[in-house]
Amino acid sequence: MNCLILTNPKSGNFIGLKKLQKLQNYLLANNIQTNLYLSEYKNSITEYCIKNKDKYDDFIAVGGDGTINEVIQLSKYKSFNLAIIPTGTANVLAKEFNICETNLFKAADTIIKNKKIRINTWLANDRIFLLMLSGGIDSMSVENINLTLKKYTGKFSYIYQAFKELFFSPKNEYILDFNNSKIKTKQFFLMNISKYAGNFKLTKPLNYNDKKLELIYFNEYSNIKLLLFALFVLFNSNTAKLNFIKKIYIDYSKISHSENSNKLPIQFDGDAGLYTPLEIKFNNSISLYVNN
Repeated sequence: MNCLILTNPKSGNFIGLKKLQKLQNYLLANNIQTNLYLSEYKNSITEYCIKNKDKYDDFIAVGGDGTINEVIQLSKYKSFNLAIIPTGTANVLAKEFNICETNLFKAADTIIKNKKIRINTWLANDRIFLLMLSGGIDSMSVENINLTLKKYTGKFSYIYQAFKELFFSPKNEYILDFNNSKIKTKQFFLMNISKYAGNFKLTKPLNYNDKKLELIYFNEYSNIKLLLFALFVLFNSNTAKLNFIKKIYIDYSKISHSENSNKLPIQFDGDAGLYTPLEIKFNNSISLYVNN
């Protein structure tokens, strides 16, 4: 087996070249040859994967969910095998599948054991997402996050920014068009996995390969309702018990903003860079190395 390892040396969570060499040696001892690519600028991982798409079928993302998202952009061109060595801030995908976040070699064992599942990837205009996509307070927080603060405080920077957005920013209305229905909401989530922002569950475990997303949205909104929802999520309570929360499975959606509104930010896989209007549709399935 010949794999390509991809990582971002400019990330605050970069593990260093010595640890990467140890990881390569560990895999080689188990008959897995690897080559290494270090990101040079934003989206250079995506460019490198596409350029070398015919040389590899197995790609190893060493980093957080942002690094993973750069790798999975390749799924627009081919299906492939993805392994993750989680070293990021939230590591949502790793938490979903119980992949070790504290030991590189235990995480690498998922490749050696060679157990994989199929998981859908989704297209939002020209960008792929694997975990989730959302609009509301969280997308505003990701859009406006202080990157210096994030470097030193990690996930706490998102909490701080979310409170700023909650109390000081206008609450914009998104329009979702799906299944011959149209709704307006100030907060929604399109979930491809059950976990969100780390180890918090927004929904029950999903079928990862059924070409469907679970749409969770507020049919009534206020700051109090959002805080109540956050408490339910924090304590892993069933958010479906909240009468202002609606859930439905969809396979396609258009997301837009009202005519008198500016384009609204959308966050995907914990990253900024998407704005309304959007078209969401199934893209492809890839194989993910897992423990469970």
